[in-house]
Amino acid sequence: MSEDIIQKGDIRNFYGKKTGGKVNYSSLTHYYSKNIADSYSIKYVLKGNEEYIIDGKKHKVRKKQFLLVKPGQEVETFIEDKGVVEGMCIYFPSDLLEKEALKYNLDLYLLPEFPLLPAYSLLNDSLEKTIVDPDMFLERFVEGLAQFMAKNNCSLKAINAEKTTTKLDLWEKIEKARYYMIENLDKNLLLDNIASQACMSAYHFQRTFKAFNAISPSAYFLRQKMKKAKSLQSEEKFKLKDIAHQCGFDDVKYFRKCLKKYNN
Repeated sequence: MSEDIIQKGDIRNFYGKKTGGKVNYSSLTHYYSKNIADSYSIKYVLKGNEEYIIDGKKHKVRKKQFLLVKPGQEVETFIEDKGVVEGMCIYFPSDLLEKEALKYNLDLYLLPEFPLLPAYSLLNDSLEKTIVDPDMFLERFVEGLAQFMAKNNCSLKAINAEKTTTKLDLWEKIEKARYYMIENLDKNLLLDNIASQACMSAYHFQRTFKAFNAISPSAYFLRQKMKKAKSLQSEEKFKLKDIAHQCGFDDVKYFRKCLKKYNN
C-alpha cells in the first residue's frame, strides 16, 4: 500500500479486465510516492527523467529507458522538473510473466534491476493500442518483454565471470555505456571515453561489451549512427552533408561510403 503520494500533473489509467493488469500514462512536474510493489511493473520514460529508490538503491531513468520493478520491492518515486515529465507505467500480475517465462525459458532470477533501453518496438505506438484494448496490449507486451529478457539471459552467459551477481554488475556497466553512445551519435567518441562511462578499462570494456552484444563497441556505435542517418534521410529535408554532421562525420565522402555499406 502507498504510504504517501504527492502529485502535480495528470495520470490516465487503463485497466485490463481479463489480465488484471493496468497501464497509466503520466504528464507530471512533481510527484512523490512510496509503496511496496504488489505486482511486476515497468517504468518507461517518454520525456525527461524519473528517479527511483528500489530497496534502498537509487536509479535515474532517462528518456527512452525503462526500469523493471518486482513484487515485494519497496519503491520510492521522485519526479521534480520545471518542464513536464512524461512516462508510462505498465503493471502486470506474476502469473502472466511466469507463463511467458516458461515458454521462452526465461530465468526470472536473472531479471535486471537497473535502467535499460528496450530492444523491441511494443512501446512505440503503445498509447493507441492501450486505449483500443488494454488486455491485448498487456498480453503482447509481457510476451515481448519475456522474449527480450530471455535473449539477454543467453547473452549474460557469455560474460566472463564466475558469479551471477558479477555478470549482472558488468551488464549494468555496459548498459550505461550503451546509453551514452545512443545519446551522443552526433559525436566522434573514442573507446576510452565510452569505457569511462562504464568505469572500466578500454580493454575490459571492449571484451565484455563484445561478449554480451556479439559486436564490438565501435561497430555498434557506427551501426547506430547509420540507423540515425537512414531515419534522417527518410525525412527528405536534410542535405547529405547535414546528415553527416548530425551523425558525427566530418568527412562526407567517408560517410557516404559507410552509409552505402550499411544499406547493402
